[in-house]
Amino acid sequence: MEKDKVQEEAGIEMREEEDDESGTKRERESGEIEGGGGGEPSQKKRDPEAVSSFKQRSAASRRSNERKVAEHPDIDWSDSLAIDASSYRKDWDYVWSQAYGSFDKISQSLMEKDKVQEEAGIEMREEEDDESGTKRERESGEIEGGGGGEPSQKKRDPEAVSSFKQRSAASRRSNERKVAEHPDIDWSDSLAIDASSYRKDWDYVWSQAYGSFDKITPIPPMRYTTADPGPDYASEHDTVQIFCVKIRELRRGLQWPIHVFGLVAARDVIDHNRNITFNRTRDDCQLLTQEVPYLLLTGPTRAVVVCDPVYFEVVLKVKGSTESEDEDLSFLAVALTDIYRPKETCLITREYTSKLSTLELTFGYVVRSVEATIKVRVIDGSWPDGSSGQFTAHTSSIKHHRVV
Repeated sequence: MEKDKVQEEAGIEMREEEDDESGTKRERESGEIEGGGGGEPSQKKRDPEAVSSFKQRSAASRRSNERKVAEHPDIDWSDSLAIDASSYRKDWDYVWSQAYGSFDKISQSLMEKDKVQEEAGIEMREEEDDESGTKRERESGEIEGGGGGEPSQKKRDPEAVSSFKQRSAASRRSNERKVAEHPDIDWSDSLAIDASSYRKDWDYVWSQAYGSFDKITPIPPMRYTTADPGPDYASEHDTVQIFCVKIRELRRGLQWPIHVFGLVAARDVIDHNRNITFNRTRDDCQLLTQEVPYLLLTGPTRAVVVCDPVYFEVVLKVKGSTESEDEDLSFLAVALTDIYRPKETCLITREYTSKLSTLELTFGYVVRSVEATIKVRVIDGSWPDGSSGQFTAHTSSIKHHRVV
């Protein structure tokens, strides 16, 4: 109603300006007062108070805008984001400054971080002092009587130094223990570290209910194909369809071609076990070249259902001359989905860079879907020697990506 009133007043203002130029002729043509010439005359009258109020607000708005431009010549007033940022700061100062201080004040958590960094500086200086006595202190002017210019009155807090030393020592011991427990992990590879932590967490949370971490899902496809009637709880669900896994790039001097073995799997909430999409032993490697860097996927063996997050697990190795010379090509365990899920079926591509490679994953997020399994077999005669065939399928919503 307020908007309508403003629009009505705006119309009055525009008509009023026209009237200023053409007298009462415009009024009679529009039929807004009695005796108008444009059809039956309207009985609508202008409210003099509304017109006056609108004119006053318009004039006040113009003056306010002119004042803002004069006060902030550095702002481009055609940039709406800059205008909003300026208004936000002004509003923040009005609402929060008394309680929380200056608009430019840094969060206390960041100040704590600065304090830790400062303590780290104290620690480093302390180590230097151990070697050079008090000479370093006097040169830096951190105690009275320093020789490097005017002496500073800054004193080290013995408790802060002691606390930092204790935390540093505890952190070093923790890291050394992790390295000793997992000598096979390259601790410069963050994805490998996360994958190792994921396995440890999985064992702690799920092993009693679902068995070994390496267990493959025992749930088959087509469980309800012949069920009559089907279960009452059967319903449509969002699912993940893995289309493509390829090694997009090799790193740290690794050269094409490469012989790859290992596994790629997905884990969902149905049983938290591995749903295998690629699995080869060292004696059955796949040769990857720069021209054909795609893994030959053989799964998943059933639908990958999205309820809780779906995890994508990769343990791929490059075969060396001997088993001791095998190298980790890609070792990761990452969530493909989270609580912010797509509302429509879509295609998603993600890249994961490890120590020796960048792996590219392409998968479809299919909303409100049902599992479909296609089986092809020869029922009459025999398959001719040397002949090959290819069968593909796709969903109606992702037509350009097909499953072989």
